Order: sequence, then C-alpha cells, then structure tokens
Amino acid sequence: MKILYAIQGTGNGHLSRAIDVIPALKKIGQVDVLVSGQSSQLEVPFSIKYNRKGLTFRTNSRGGISYFKTFIFSSFITFVKEICLFPVRDYDLVVSDFEPVSAWSSKIFGVKCIEVSHQSAILMKNSPRPSLRYPFSQWILRNYCPSEYKLGIHFSNYNQDIFTPVIRSSVRNLKIRDDNFFLVYLPGYIDEKVISFLSKFKVNWKLYSKYTRVPYRVQNVIVKPIDNKNFLNDLGACSGVFCGAGFELPSEVMYLQKKLVVIPLKGQFEQICNAHCLKLLGISVVNSLNSSESLSIQRWIDEPNCIVELNYKDCTDAIAQRINFIYQRSLFTEHQLSKLNSM
Repeated sequence: MKILYAIQGTGNGHLSRAIDVIPALKKIGQVDVLVSGQSSQLEVPFSIKYNRKGLTFRTNSRGGISYFKTFIFSSFITFVKEICLFPVRDYDLVVSDFEPVSAWSSKIFGVKCIEVSHQSAILMKNSPRPSLRYPFSQWILRNYCPSEYKLGIHFSNYNQDIFTPVIRSSVRNLKIRDDNFFLVYLPGYIDEKVISFLSKFKVNWKLYSKYTRVPYRVQNVIVKPIDNKNFLNDLGACSGVFCGAGFELPSEVMYLQKKLVVIPLKGQFEQICNAHCLKLLGISVVNSLNSSESLSIQRWIDEPNCIVELNYKDCTDAIAQRINFIYQRSLFTEHQLSKLNSM
C-alpha cells in the first residue's frame, strides 16, 4: 500500500507528532511525506518528498488570529493550483494531519483519505467544548481538511475514535529534574510583551522565541532561539511551563508531570477548546498577559500541588492499525458493492 502522510506545517506540533507516527505507518505500507505551511521552526529526522505553500493562519502582536494577515499572505490561486496539480492518484491512501492540499485533492480525484488530527477530535461526540459556539471557526474546522474518515487525538479518550496524545520518544526518554526555572513558549506574542509580563515575578524564566537568533537576558528572563535539542533539555529540567493552549506541548508537559499554565490565542476556537478541556483536568488557564492575570500566575508559581497525573501510553501502533483496518474495510465494502452491481 502506498501511503501519503500529509502534515500541516504551521507551528511545530504536527511535525513533532509525525516523528513518531511515520515509523508506525511504515509498518503497514510505503510512506511518502507532504508538508504544507511555512511557519514551523522544527528540524525533522525524516525526508519530505513534497513541500507546498498551502494555507497558514497568521497571528497579530496581541496573540490573536489575524484574518487580514492570513488573507494577505495566502495566495488562494496558488492553493487551488496546488490542489489540482498534486499527484494524489499515485497513492492508495492519504493520511492527513490537518493538511488541506492533500485532503482537497483526494476529495476531487476520489482517493481515500483519513484525517488523523487533534482538530478532528475537537468536533467529535463527547469532546468538551465551551458554551460559546464560534460558528465560523467550527465551519473552518469542518471544511479546511475534508476527509472520508476521521480519527482524533485529544487529551483524553472522549470516545472510541479518539486516541490519547502521541508523546515523542525524545520526550519519553528525558531525564527529569528541577533546576529552579520556568520554561516559556508563546510564539503568538512579541518578545517585548512577554518579557514585560514575566519580569514582574521573582522567579527565573527561560523564554524560547522565534524572533531571535542569539540568546540574551533581560532581568530575570533568558531569551533563547528555537532549538529542539536545547528546548527538550530545558523541558526536562524546568519547574513548570507557561505556553499557549495548543495541544502537543501541553500534552508533553502533563506526561512529564510538570506544572502547567496555558493562555489561548484570542479568536482561535481550537485553543479556546483546549483551554476548556485543560481547565476541566485541573490545569491553570489565563486569558491575557495583562496585569489582571498577575495574581493567577503568582498563585500558579507558589502552588506546589497543581500537577495532573495522566497515563499517556504509546499509541502510534494502535493508530496505524486502526488506519489499516479502516482502509481494508473500505476495500472490502467496495468489492462487495461491485459484486452486487455485477449481478
């Protein structure tokens, strides 16, 4: 079986998950990789056969989704061309981690496509969501990456089609210690705003930033450039993590049983849902980097017993086997229908 594994390249989460998913997929077929999007800073240990521009959501300096920037920096004509010209018919199956070029190409040319993503889990049955509905954001999630079949990945098994997080082997193998500093990763905010907020607290911070290429220090905040090896070392050594309400990093922090506080990007339905789920699990959530949240952060720093214990087993082989089952079942169904039609 020839499999195209298509990855959303916006941010680092989808690519970091792929590091462990791809070896599992290779147990059931031959795998080529497509990455679309231009915003990841992560180096990966696998070959990428196709790079496409795709669609990349942009943020503003206040940490919110900027639809204006998204529109300006995205060429929809190029996107349509990428869909129509992609050689999707060279593959038996497309496995898409919220990657739109392959998904739309599969839909147009009739190739089987299974979405395996955190985004698909958000709208699944029993998945916790806030009371506010965000209809436009839900419409984007439903239509951004169309697929015939969907499997989800979430903080918990909310239903039988949802797997627990894929924790990278590099994270599972970390040596855990406490070197008395807090790790910060907030790529949706400019460094000056983050530093101004963090410097109010009498603790040590290490801020990883996509805006710098050399490390520097401002008062009690050390700012470091994105580097996966250094980041993993600091992840294992920190007292806790302050990050966006994404999915992969909060999952890894909870797996390591470190203290965690998250801040959802304004206007991003996925992160608002993540923050809602994490709050239900007992994780601290703040909504801004304004002084109104200072007390919440200080309470989080001082509180010793705010660690959530979750058992995240390696589920990559289970995901690959479910994908294979869905694919083989669809072939059997088509064969049976073909026999009926020929009678």
